[in-house]
Amino acid sequence: MVSFSILNGARVVVHAPGTTAHPEAEGFDASPGLTVRIGVKARENVRISHPWGNCTDETARIKKYTLLSCQNECIQKRIMEKCECVDNSLPHSNTSKLPFCYQLPSEWLNRPHCSNVTIAKMMTIEDDCHEIINSWYSRLQCVTDVYHNMTIKDPDAIDSCQCYPPCADILYDASYSISMFPPKSADNTLFFSKVDDFINTKLPYDKKRIIKEKVEEHLKVDDVSAYANSSVQDSKNRTISEQYLKYVADKYFTRITIYIADSNVIRTVESPDYEAIRLISDIGGQLG
Repeated sequence: MVSFSILNGARVVVHAPGTTAHPEAEGFDASPGLTVRIGVKARENVRISHPWGNCTDETARIKKYTLLSCQNECIQKRIMEKCECVDNSLPHSNTSKLPFCYQLPSEWLNRPHCSNVTIAKMMTIEDDCHEIINSWYSRLQCVTDVYHNMTIKDPDAIDSCQCYPPCADILYDASYSISMFPPKSADNTLFFSKVDDFINTKLPYDKKRIIKEKVEEHLKVDDVSAYANSSVQDSKNRTISEQYLKYVADKYFTRITIYIADSNVIRTVESPDYEAIRLISDIGGQLG
């Protein structure tokens, strides 16, 4: 099981249109204060099916078929069967009546005396609250065991899912590089103007106020907006205004640039090495 660390920023996944993104297994981290450059190039695969190879030409689904989606759906099915819950990080049916694996049981929420006690203390108390939390912990352990058994302990177990690559697909390989934000300058005026516009016109007031307080504490000024919005743009005002935008960008913004690294598409086509018609022809040639 892959879990996300609690980090600031975003997870960026480059995937084919119409397919399900899998940020837990693919993608790149984009942290605040960084410029992230992602170069993309495409490659196309055309595979052959039985009897020469194994591939899937499945179209009866909402999202396009991928090998990873099939494997994740199989793991989800195993979790639902063994643990009687749904892992919300994996594809799942909205019609399922099972609870989410990581969701606190409803019995816990319906007992105020349980929610007022810490989990650490709960493990030493023998009462109904302890039974609830112990059952929930067993459910989480069951999910971990399913992941472990199907991926690490027995990698061949995933073969029982009978998931094969699609008979035709386009994959996007991505190269990834990062660098620090450059200083506010004429070359980066557009970016910092977008930061300023987002803060002033799109950010909710409560979040804007939190950012404003943090900036004022960092720059040691009483009211940063008085400098940022001042009509008299003397050197002091400009300096504080630039420091304000630079601080906000470093702490709360990421600049992501996605570009085509190679416009050529590499196409790989599989074909039978020795077909039946050729075999018959060769036999006829030998007999004739």
